[in-house]
Amino acid sequence: MKKSFLALSLATTLFAGTVFSGQAYAADKAVPFTRGEYMHAIVQQLEATPKDKNSALPKDVSAESPYAETVRVMKEKKIVFGYEDGTFKLDQPVSVTEAEMILSRVLGIAGVEASDILSKQFGVSFGSDAIVTKEEALGVIKDALVIDPAILDLVNKSSVQSMKQQSFSMDMSQDITNTLNQKMPELNNVDRFSQSSDISMEYIKDKGLHMSMTATMPEILGEAIPSIKMEQYYVPEGIFMMMTNPETNKDEWINMTDVFPMSFEQLMAIQKDSIELNNKLLDKSFFYRDLGNVEVEGKKLKQVGFYGQISSMDEIMELFQGTMNNQEIAIPSIEETGLAGMSMYGTMLIDETTKLPMSAEYNISISFTPSTELPFKEMKMEMDADFKEYNQVKAIVLPEAAKNAKKIDLTIDPSTEVTPDKKAE
Repeated sequence: MKKSFLALSLATTLFAGTVFSGQAYAADKAVPFTRGEYMHAIVQQLEATPKDKNSALPKDVSAESPYAETVRVMKEKKIVFGYEDGTFKLDQPVSVTEAEMILSRVLGIAGVEASDILSKQFGVSFGSDAIVTKEEALGVIKDALVIDPAILDLVNKSSVQSMKQQSFSMDMSQDITNTLNQKMPELNNVDRFSQSSDISMEYIKDKGLHMSMTATMPEILGEAIPSIKMEQYYVPEGIFMMMTNPETNKDEWINMTDVFPMSFEQLMAIQKDSIELNNKLLDKSFFYRDLGNVEVEGKKLKQVGFYGQISSMDEIMELFQGTMNNQEIAIPSIEETGLAGMSMYGTMLIDETTKLPMSAEYNISISFTPSTELPFKEMKMEMDADFKEYNQVKAIVLPEAAKNAKKIDLTIDPSTEVTPDKKAE
């Protein structure tokens, strides 16, 4: 059990603007905005429509309600779930707390920092009253959910410039907190554990990448686990990984070429095609904010905030499938991934002269569908990355020990496979 849990922990570590088009409302500070009006204004701003126009509605919302589609969108995007009694209470005035919560979910900002981020980075203020007025609500929605075209253009150009680089390197620190479906005896009977890692990567277009990582693991059964070091090479010769065997405390190389889901050539082709996928995600799922300029080592950098959420993995799978048209790669189904949704926010620094990204801070939250096969309920990641040495990395050399590594064989011996009949015996 200890060994399997260690493998599970290690796997998580490797998991390495439109203008407001809605109805013109009277700016009457004495009239509170209802929950239905607030949600409807957001959906109009997003120009969103439900994927399933016949999905079930809350018991207090009829199919003929002018808010029926709004409610379906809010449910599909997992922004509003309703009250415990199965109602949405659309005619009830929206409170400041509710308004902030709904807006933060649209932007993919989760947790206790949401209110602070809305205030400091978006200038969101609903006033001191407990009730939100129409004027306040419409002003906040228009300010928060409209992207500055100049910032979006800079982000797109940065993506294009990044793809033009022949090589670069990256240093990144990563902290992961996993919340489990149930308490685990191996973790001293707690239902969450954290781990951290420091990662360095070198990449050369068409020649591959080299990644090294040191991971700090959680205690298992009260026993401290030594830090694990590993290296990975994705090169024309194949896919290779070196890690410290926790039982022997020796470094071991393995050849993963035959079990990796795609070939090196496919991986490099996806890297080239990823700009199209990236731009689709930029336009479809994220909002960007100009957070001003900073100067680092004599360079003028633009600080950009990014915020977004993907409520269904169907969205990203559709984008992925449509972008990788020429790649014969088996993309896993939603059920296979176990992913239910993802939200992400953070900041990045872009050199305004070269348009290249210099650094980025990410806060990512991933939710999983309840499953007996997958123990995770939620995964939260905080990552700080520095990008450097553009066009300066000249070679990625596979070590001799990796070339002689044993290939992984995942073939199951039928004589040892446990079947229901064998269990019964």
